[in-house]
Amino acid sequence: MSKMAELYNTMEQDFERLSHTSMVWDEDTWLEQVSDNRFDGDINFKHELIFWFDSYASVLLAKNILSEMCENYSVLYDTATDDWALTTTLLTMTWRAN
Repeated sequence: MSKMAELYNTMEQDFERLSHTSMVWDEDTWLEQVSDNRFDGDINFKHELIFWFDSYASVLLAKNILSEMCENYSVLYDTATDDWALTTTLLTMTWRAN
């Protein structure tokens, strides 16, 4: 494995470890909850996944990782769970395995 591939895998693992929950992010599943104002922030259903985080410090680290990996993301606040969340184009190893 190349050094760049190793770095990419490490960053992806670090990103996943920062979050506590993740789900598929699609309009069919989430539109009603978005319409009910569950989430504060920019909604983008072109992102494939949503990840939840316990603290905003974790979100800052996750944003940095996604930026370094050139992945798109949006920061949301989930009023139902009282957690920060990121929707992203990053399809992590866990989700690629599904």
